[in-house]
Amino acid sequence: MFIINQNKCTYTESSSIAGNGAKENTRVTCVVYTRPGADLIGSSATTYANRDQTFERSQGRFDARTGISGGKRWYKGGTDKLQGIEGYLEVQGEE
Repeated sequence: MFIINQNKCTYTESSSIAGNGAKENTRVTCVVYTRPGADLIGSSATTYANRDQTFERSQGRFDARTGISGGKRWYKGGTDKLQGIEGYLEVQGEE
């Protein structure tokens, strides 16, 4: 079974790039349910305090037994001062 969803987050505390804090993120995710968890594939756009944006792709796994999810987020570009940004980060944490 799979689900495609969209969500929007507004950050009160966030990471920053060059001192510019993230303010909101809009993400579209395809969730493929497998036992005992789910595989996640998504695309998102993050808007920063100065209105610059980054565009990301993500892929990860959620383990329902432990409540831990993890994966990678690849930065694929941006606008204005963040234009040309590339790279990735690995994340893991409890849901």
